[in-house]
Amino acid sequence: MDELYKGRDIADLYQKYRPTYPDKVMENIIKYLRSHRPDSDLSSTFDLMVDVGCGSAQSTNMFAPYFKNIVGVDASEDQIEFARKQNKFNHIKYLVGKAESLPFDDNSVDLVTCGASVHWFDLKEFFDEVSRILKPNGCLTLFTYNCTKLYPLYAYDEASSKATTDITWLLCELELRGNPRGEWILKECWNGYKDIFKQIPFPSKQREETVSVLHSMSFEEICGLIHSAIGHRNLIKRRKELEKIFGNGVPNDQGEFDLLKAIERKVKNIWNQDKQTKFCMELEIFLIMASMSSL
Repeated sequence: MDELYKGRDIADLYQKYRPTYPDKVMENIIKYLRSHRPDSDLSSTFDLMVDVGCGSAQSTNMFAPYFKNIVGVDASEDQIEFARKQNKFNHIKYLVGKAESLPFDDNSVDLVTCGASVHWFDLKEFFDEVSRILKPNGCLTLFTYNCTKLYPLYAYDEASSKATTDITWLLCELELRGNPRGEWILKECWNGYKDIFKQIPFPSKQREETVSVLHSMSFEEICGLIHSAIGHRNLIKRRKELEKIFGNGVPNDQGEFDLLKAIERKVKNIWNQDKQTKFCMELEIFLIMASMSSL
């Protein structure tokens, strides 16, 4: 499944348009980690954090003040290249690698994080690897978000907002149609990782759904965000289905279906807005935290 999100085009979209997480996510994770480390105080730093499925590092950097070393791991060489280019910290490194085979010693890692990524992994193999590399009181955190509302500033309309957010889910469903694993992923993301939570084999685990955030975004950013959610590799074979969603095809300079242009036209028509409009995006973030210790 990770093959869907390889390529420079997807890495570029992630870097430009994926929203960053608010500090509250990081604060809750560090608080949880400290609660399972009796030797920790507010001024201490931890030895090692591993961010698995780090992408182009949307969430990796926010943990920089709390660890002596951080390693981001992703299966995509292009995502890692982007992460390395924007890296401003000497103690953060990025590696190409698989979540199911992590290059770290046994009992060596304080914290493993996964931002909007764990649903792509083989859960049994990944949890086995996390159990192997975490220290006895180490922690695992999984987090991602659902976009609940999307609308022009000061012009909220429930039906139009739902129609806008539904575009992403329609495209994801079309991209993954016929793939049982893909259908499960969509369900898990929509349901807040409920099945994934049950499968975590650690003695202590909890979930939080208290963090929400509003993002102000341009028309271009909204369309780019929707575009970034799609792997594209199967969509290019589904011209007829795309035209049912977007109407007559929107060609690029080579005469091929231009998905970004089609998204732009669809959003513009839903809201009858031009490209100068600022949009508001409401995100609900769910956070799962688990520990090897039951303290």
